[in-house]
Amino acid sequence: MKRRAFIAGSAALLAVPGRVPAQGTKPTKRLAMLRPNGTVPISTANSRSYWNQFFDELSRRGYVEGQNLIVVRFSAEGDQDRSGTVIQQAIDTAPDVIYCQTATMLATIRPSIPVSIPVVLLSSDPIAWGFTTSFARQSGNITGVTIDSGLEL
Repeated sequence: MKRRAFIAGSAALLAVPGRVPAQGTKPTKRLAMLRPNGTVPISTANSRSYWNQFFDELSRRGYVEGQNLIVVRFSAEGDQDRSGTVIQQAIDTAPDVIYCQTATMLATIRPSIPVSIPVVLLSSDPIAWGFTTSFARQSGNITGVTIDSGLEL
């Protein structure tokens, strides 16, 4: 009987892998948030309800600021001449995603944004701005939400 138990136990040990992987954690991601005006700290989870919802959704998907999400915030503080500098500063932080709140800010420096960095944009008419060629399919690394899609829709 001891022999059978030994053989069964040995077979069970051989069937189990030598390392049991731990539950995977999400890697740390970098999000660059760009604002055309206002102060930089306004886009936090504790500022306005829509930002609270934004960060709640990120948290629900497993990305929590201060744990596995680094959010770098930039603002042109109402000066359109600073838009290019602000976007370049954001690119220099090597973000995984850029979130931009206005098309006018992004249009100034769009050609110099690396295609490896996805850009989420809140735009009036992305076709008119030249960010995409179709509403049905994005072209390039820019995606987002349109708030005024023009007469086509």
